[in-house]
Amino acid sequence: MKWLLYFIVIIPASAYPLFEPADCEGNIWATQGVYISPAFIHNRFGISADYILPFGMTQLALERIAVVIPSGIGSFAFRASNFGNLIYRENEISIGYGKYYKSVRFGTFIKTLYVSTKEYGTAFAISGDIGVTAVLNVGSVWLSFRDFTSPNIGEETVGGNLMGGIYISPEDRFDIDVRIMKQQGFATSTKVFGLFHLSEFFTVRAGMNTSPRSFIVGTAFAIGNIDLAYVVVTHQELGLSHVITVGFGS
Repeated sequence: MKWLLYFIVIIPASAYPLFEPADCEGNIWATQGVYISPAFIHNRFGISADYILPFGMTQLALERIAVVIPSGIGSFAFRASNFGNLIYRENEISIGYGKYYKSVRFGTFIKTLYVSTKEYGTAFAISGDIGVTAVLNVGSVWLSFRDFTSPNIGEETVGGNLMGGIYISPEDRFDIDVRIMKQQGFATSTKVFGLFHLSEFFTVRAGMNTSPRSFIVGTAFAIGNIDLAYVVVTHQELGLSHVITVGFGS
């Protein structure tokens, strides 16, 4: 069971959060914010698909899709992901809801997690995420609590993940994104990103993460309502990881 917990907790906690996009407010990432906090469920339509290849290892590949649909009573979101191979596989399906109230946004996700392993069989769990964001004149401040129900996977408990951050836009062509993440049983991680909007069609992003120590660089292109992004993440021991995102939004 310890081998199973290693993949469930260690890999997502130490690797996948590095790939989350920094530009939660920008048009290029109409749906990507839902991976950071349910409070980033936008009030405009969007759909995106990601392919993430951690450390160049196809055994750890992650495919995921997200859809955001606005309505008169708030915005609804759907996200699904597939991680692993025949030896170990993890699937998540989540349904979320976000609501704006003046300068404050609230959001929540109810998610199901299905895990199957060749050695230990299968396991199923239901969990949830909650989040809140306060929109400021120069950016936003946000707080998110992932897996706040501390779900059990087999005989193991997945600890909650508390995240918070500030997003600042000091000028039109440059943004700063700072995030702090703490998951039970793991060291606190701090991420700092800079986003450079070279034009309305092209954005360059760069940043660093403290735990595990790594650097992130990437680009994003927008052609009409279609977006394409490519990000590279370093690791001091495990090599490069690659993220490709294709999105469509209004």
